[in-house]
Amino acid sequence: RGQSRPTARTDFGPSTTPAVILACRSLERGERTRAALEAALHSSAEAPGAPKLRAPPSAEVMELDVGELSSVRAFASAVERRGLSVDFLVNNAGVYLMGERARRTTREGRESHLATNFLGPALLSLLLLPALGRAVRSGGARIVNVSSKMHEFGQGPDWDDPGLERAGTYSAFRAYANSKLAQLQ
Repeated sequence: RGQSRPTARTDFGPSTTPAVILACRSLERGERTRAALEAALHSSAEAPGAPKLRAPPSAEVMELDVGELSSVRAFASAVERRGLSVDFLVNNAGVYLMGERARRTTREGRESHLATNFLGPALLSLLLLPALGRAVRSGGARIVNVSSKMHEFGQGPDWDDPGLERAGTYSAFRAYANSKLAQLQ
């Protein structure tokens, strides 16, 4: 939501026909974003000196909640079933439950910051390796993990209690900072 539009906006060269998958928790919000991106791309394509595309870019919205590992597995399975090639994977989903005093978990029982900011994107990257591999064979693939300067406040995950379940260990600030540091380790 916050960075998805600027991240999805890209300049394409004349021989490129981009296809973008917007992986979103909310299909409704994803469709609104897709429509806005296509409108912006269409209007910029009409600007003087704009590169001409062979075909109009396509964008598709698919459901993905990176905080729920079952959703990550279902998404990756759908990509694989279709034999898609992934040139760029941008892991930019994130959650910071600022001000929350109570430890919040996903439906699957994992601490929300850890699941959404680290576990889900890591699993998604691993499960999409075959699709990324197809792109490597055709010219290249990239994975971008969007992090935060807040990683500097992380103390590193306590592997005996990564979800901060022990009494007195939880704070939203600590959970967020640790999840961002885990992305970089």
